[in-house]
Amino acid sequence: MLSDVELVRAARGGDVGALGLLLTRHEAGMRAVALSILGYGPDADDAVQDASLAALRRIGDLREPGSVGPWLRMIVRNACRLRLRSARTVVPVADPMPPADPLSPDRVLDSHASRDWIWHAVNELSPTLRQAVLLRYFTDVNSYEQIAEVLEVPVGTVRSRLNQARGKLAELLRATADQAHADAGAANAASAREAVETLAVAERGDFPTLVADRWLPESEFIAGNGTVRGGRDLAMYGMDKDLTEGVRQRFVHAVAGRDVTIWTMDLISPPDDPEHCPPGVVWVMTRREGRIARSACSIRCDDGHGRRVELCPRLRILPVFTAPIEAETMTLTTHTIELDGVEQRYHVAGRGPICVAHSGGPGIGWEYMRMRPLEEHLTMVYVEPIGTGESGRLANDADYTLDNYVRYLHAVVEDLDDGPVALLGHSHGGFVALKYALAHLVDALVLYDTSPVTGAEFFGDAVANIQHSGSEVLAAFTSQHAEMTDEELTGVLRTILPAYFADWRAEFEPFRAATRIWSAPSRGQDVPFDVRDQLPTIPAPALVVAGDKDVICGPRWARMLHDGLPSSRLRVIENCGHIGHVERPEAFYAEVLKFLS
Repeated sequence: MLSDVELVRAARGGDVGALGLLLTRHEAGMRAVALSILGYGPDADDAVQDASLAALRRIGDLREPGSVGPWLRMIVRNACRLRLRSARTVVPVADPMPPADPLSPDRVLDSHASRDWIWHAVNELSPTLRQAVLLRYFTDVNSYEQIAEVLEVPVGTVRSRLNQARGKLAELLRATADQAHADAGAANAASAREAVETLAVAERGDFPTLVADRWLPESEFIAGNGTVRGGRDLAMYGMDKDLTEGVRQRFVHAVAGRDVTIWTMDLISPPDDPEHCPPGVVWVMTRREGRIARSACSIRCDDGHGRRVELCPRLRILPVFTAPIEAETMTLTTHTIELDGVEQRYHVAGRGPICVAHSGGPGIGWEYMRMRPLEEHLTMVYVEPIGTGESGRLANDADYTLDNYVRYLHAVVEDLDDGPVALLGHSHGGFVALKYALAHLVDALVLYDTSPVTGAEFFGDAVANIQHSGSEVLAAFTSQHAEMTDEELTGVLRTILPAYFADWRAEFEPFRAATRIWSAPSRGQDVPFDVRDQLPTIPAPALVVAGDKDVICGPRWARMLHDGLPSSRLRVIENCGHIGHVERPEAFYAEVLKFLS
């Protein structure tokens, strides 16, 4: 039987079977240490798993091969103490034996032949666990809070996924120690070449061609640490804007899992504006059938040597969207409930009384409704309507009706379990809010650029207003939306959007590029909407707010609402179209906060 010294030397030379044998040989002693400190239970098991993973990464740092047993037990002891300290201070558990140098974990692995064994185990994890592991141990976006932002899950979920991953990795590593494994270094090198090629192609002006080839048509692009969402068009717009403003990205590092790729980039500010950019970004890309299905771009706040950089206020923004999109916002949490077998997602950010916001459409993604200034004073709950984004789909498109939107909205309100709430509905979301207030108790209503009635007169009025925006916009507005795909309808919406502003300006282009719509809700078979006769029965106080240049739901329809409701305020914002919180944010938020306070 080989001695510990021989096994350590073999492990250092690339024999992964020797590493597995060492851990198996000393597992009983490691577990005894954990039980003596933490007692029987899952914490002791987790500490042993943490220590095993740390040992795998640091076997090359062991100075005395004959002392491998005490060395392993010391790592377990440190892991246990960190867990005890964490339980007292509610701080996430860190790596039980962090490296003494600033090298990232993957670079430590790259210095050992065992890397292929470990990468094989990582690739055997489920996609959700694999993403968390790659971010935690192989990138600079490695704090629990940063990972939560990138993956758009609560910090507790990140901690849970990493705990699960560590346990599964320990099992997988022991089970596969004597197997042959693919060359992980080759996969990472290929990803690095792809990253460098992508930057070169972008600087030549061919980024749209590359995106069309390597990104799925329905792919999602997420920027601003989760605050900005869109599709391929948004990614192309952001890259073009960066290059035009003199911003350059410099490749730093790449890691590639089975279907997850992570690129770390430095950001180089323009020479005449050296503080334009934060230190860098991390691209986290999920692939499907070899093409990118989801790409999330997150700010990297380190100086390249492992030290975190505190950004000045003007740098708390993603350079891809420097003017309008601020990244210093309230933490957004995502929640999922189920009604009739269909998932309904909603998102929560802010503090204070609850205000539930419902977007327009039908079918427009909820993201355009994100109202960060309100989050300073209110707990904003953003409904992701059924049939859009990550919410579920109804089996029959004809069932996308106002009554069903009300049912799913009520399920969200009940899940909040906090009594009556304020309800803010924009455009078609205002129709939903009105129907909801007729059926359920609400504290207050904000009816934002909406109407109590639709029909021939309503749409005729809109067409008459839209035609002044030109033939292309008019053709898009009057086209057969129900027959289109999601991408086709999104293109139509983006064509129409400038007409929804009183004064369309270039600064609104990121908003247009980020706005998406799904087509299934437009095929709903609903009865004509007309609640004019029922308005007097709504007891909730209401704020009716509209832009004076709104071509869809302008002052005419706002006054109709105001006149019919028993307790309402009417506010018409000057020089404003259909999307006041974007075009005239100061005036819009002032009115809403004054009313809800």
